Formats: sequence, C-alpha cells, structure tokens
Amino acid sequence: MPERLELTKNAQFYVPKNSIDDSIINDILGAAVENMDTGTQFVVDLFRSDKRVEESELEYKCSVKVFPSVRPVYFINEALEDRVYAFIILIEYQNYLAIFKKSCANISVNRPEFIGDQFV
Repeated sequence: MPERLELTKNAQFYVPKNSIDDSIINDILGAAVENMDTGTQFVVDLFRSDKRVEESELEYKCSVKVFPSVRPVYFINEALEDRVYAFIILIEYQNYLAIFKKSCANISVNRPEFIGDQFV
C-alpha cells in the first residue's frame, strides 16, 4: 500500500534544533495519534525504517502511521461523526525533517523545544 500513497499539497519542512532520536520521533507520532478511534489498530505502523532510493543512493529514514479517526461534523450537527483515515509521515534526511499529515491531532504544541526552524 505505501507504494500507492498519494500525498496532498500539505507538507512542512524543518531544520531541527537538536539531533533527531527515537524519543523525539515517538513524541511526535504519539501526539499525532491522540485522535485515533478507540478500539482500532494501525493500518500502517512503520518506525524509523532505513530506506534508499536505488538510482541515486539517497538514504533517509521514514516513519509512518495510518489509522482510523473520528471527528465531529461541526457544520451540521455535533452529534454526527466523520470517520476517516488519518496519516502522518516523517521523513528524516541528513539534518532535515519533513512532515506530511492529514486528519491527525495537533503535533506542534507537544515538543516546542524540538521543532526547529520551519522553511518552505
């Protein structure tokens, strides 16, 4: 399934203030899945997997979580729920971090000391 992944135009790129380690990635992923539907499992759960683009020998680490999420439907009635699949993808390359996410919980407030300078 990840080979068929099509991303939206939403991406954030960071130069982290500190080196990236397991605890930082765990904290970001943990914050992102706070709105995961209870009693469900991850569709994709990949943690800091080493990857390489063969043609260019480009090496990077990739963390992915895809999970079911339930959100209130505010525009009609708060009693209605919208069931969607949310995802977060973290790509670590050298001293850069790229974050792609959709429908997951807010991640920016949980580790303000980590999230460094954002650039486009």
